[in-house]
Amino acid sequence: MKRPPLNKEIIKFMKSNQDIVWFRKVSLFSQFEDWSPETVGRTLRELEEQGRLNVGYYDGKYAKGLAKYKLAEKQAPKQVIEELPNGMVRITYK
Repeated sequence: MKRPPLNKEIIKFMKSNQDIVWFRKVSLFSQFEDWSPETVGRTLRELEEQGRLNVGYYDGKYAKGLAKYKLAEKQAPKQVIEELPNGMVRITYK
C-alpha cells in the first residue's frame, strides 16, 4: 500500500492538533519517523516556500536558532469567540 505524500500528512497533522500553535522541527521528526529526517526537513522548507507554513526560530538549551513551524494564517482554522448568556465564553474553530 502506497503511503500518502508527506506534505499532506504534515498539514493534516497540524490541522488536527489545533491546540498547539508552534511545532518544533525535532518533534515533527519523531512524529513522521517513517520518513528520514532529511525528507521531513526538505518538505518543511518546501511548505514554507509555498506559503503554507510559517517558520520561526528559538534558542534551546543546547543550541540557538532552532526552527519551529505553524500553519500559515490562511491555512489555520479560524477561531470564533462567542460570549454566552451566563457570562462564559465559547471558542470554536471553523
